[in-house]
Amino acid sequence: MTDRDSNPAGGGGSRRATPRLGDSPQVAEGHDDKPSPGAGESKYPATAPGRPAPEPLKVRIELVVVDGPDAKELLKRQAAVVREALQWFADNPTPKARAVTQTPELMKEQRGLRASQGPTRTGSAPSGPPAEEPPATTAPRPIPVGWYGRVATDAQANTMLARQLDAARRALPPAYTIVATFYDIGSGRLTPQERGRGLGHHGLELSLPRDGGLCDLLAEASRPERRFHAVVCTSIDRIARPTHLSTQIEHELERAGIALLVAEEGIEPPAPPDPNDAADTADR
Repeated sequence: MTDRDSNPAGGGGSRRATPRLGDSPQVAEGHDDKPSPGAGESKYPATAPGRPAPEPLKVRIELVVVDGPDAKELLKRQAAVVREALQWFADNPTPKARAVTQTPELMKEQRGLRASQGPTRTGSAPSGPPAEEPPATTAPRPIPVGWYGRVATDAQANTMLARQLDAARRALPPAYTIVATFYDIGSGRLTPQERGRGLGHHGLELSLPRDGGLCDLLAEASRPERRFHAVVCTSIDRIARPTHLSTQIEHELERAGIALLVAEEGIEPPAPPDPNDAADTADR
């Protein structure tokens, strides 16, 4: 940075010195040796103890001193330009200078500020309300099932009925549980009412508990306080051999909201029926 000025009094300008930054300012011969205000002192504070000194700025400044009455004014202008340049460098530090100023004390203060503001979240802020957490899953309640079995004669009734009950249990999905056992000993061509009057099971030592026959099963299915939501059997001919009779019984169960499950036909787990449907279907 060079500042040239001419002497209007007739004294031609001459280059006396080329001082470096930090040298004491020079004045023209014959003028007051008192330096201009601020020319020999810097108003910028020294580096604080314990803080790494920033990298020194490399600045080359040329001062032109002229003779004549304008020498002092020129010296003041040169000092002001130097101060302005140093102020600009102080206000616009280089990235490397910024890094140097991160002292341990300052870094500790910044960490404390971040801790008081809570954890830093990365990524974009989610839009909309926060997602609701899925409710905790609970074990499904077992679906109660009534079993129906039938054998034509009392010969080996215990063995045959036990096989039918075991086959029905193995065919049911895990969520289903047999809670009531109904069975008859008699012909599959009889109506439910006729089977109810039969005495084939009387006098026999049967190991299976009996909640009644087909007639009792249908009567409980139509009541709101029934114990089961479905009926299972090994094959449809256990319900009745004539097709029209088995269809009639299946339709009666369906009207009551009871599903008829047949082990030999495969059982797919249906949606659990609503127990309140019993009251609705009973009024139809």
